[in-house]
Amino acid sequence: MHCKTWRLRAALAIAVATAWLPAAQAADTLTFDEPALANLYAGFEEIALGDYRAYFQSDGGLIGTADDLPASTAPLGNPTPFATALNSGVFSLFRADGAAFDLLGFDFVHVPHPDSPPPPYPMVLVILGGSEDAGGWLVDPTATNQSFTRYSDPAQMAPFRNVTSLNFTICSLDPETQEVCTFNLGSAGQFALDNITLQSPVPEPAVAWLWAAGLGALWLRRRQQTLSPSRAPLALPVA
Repeated sequence: MHCKTWRLRAALAIAVATAWLPAAQAADTLTFDEPALANLYAGFEEIALGDYRAYFQSDGGLIGTADDLPASTAPLGNPTPFATALNSGVFSLFRADGAAFDLLGFDFVHVPHPDSPPPPYPMVLVILGGSEDAGGWLVDPTATNQSFTRYSDPAQMAPFRNVTSLNFTICSLDPETQEVCTFNLGSAGQFALDNITLQSPVPEPAVAWLWAAGLGALWLRRRQQTLSPSRAPLALPVA
C-alpha cells in the first residue's frame, strides 16, 4: 500500500472514530460576587455572567448582600452578594451562545416582603424550561431570616437537562387541585438565588484537530488525483 494512502486512511479512521466519543462536560458555578454586578436592575435588563446571560422579569431585581435588604426579612448565612427577584419576580437564565446546558444545583431562599402579609395558600418555587413534570419545592412564607438552602439532588435536577433557558419564580399552589400559579401572590413572591451550578458540553480539542487533519489529508489526496488522473480512485475504509 502506498505510504501516503495509508496515512490518509489512518487519519480519516481516527477522526471518524473519535467523532462519536462523548463530549466533555464543563461545569460553571454562577456567583454574583463581582463588584460591578452590584446594582438595582430594571425588568429585562441583561446581566453578563461569563458564558451566561440573565435578567429579572416584571419589577426587576437586586444584586447585593443581606445588608441591602430590610433587616426583618433579609436572609442569614450568606455574607456574599446574591440575586434577589423583587415582588413576584422571575429570574431568567440562558447561555450567550444559545447552546443547551444542564442545571446541577443552586442556593435558594424565600425573601418575604416586609409590607406584604403571607398569602392564605401554599407557595412553591417553580423552575420553567425543563420537562413538564418538573414539579416544584414548597416555600414557607412565614419563615423570616431563614438561611439559603442548597438544592442539588440529581433526581430533582434531572428535568432540567439539555435546556436552552431557565426561569425561576415563586407561584401559588392550590391545595385541592395541586395546580400552580393560579393565584396572584402580590409582593409575597420575593426570593434570592446564589451559586447556580450549570454544565454544558464542550468540544474536545483533540477531536477537532483530528477532524481537521483528516479533512485536510482528504483534500490533499483529491488535489493529487486531479493533477494525476491516471491514478486509481481513493478507497475509504469501511467500518
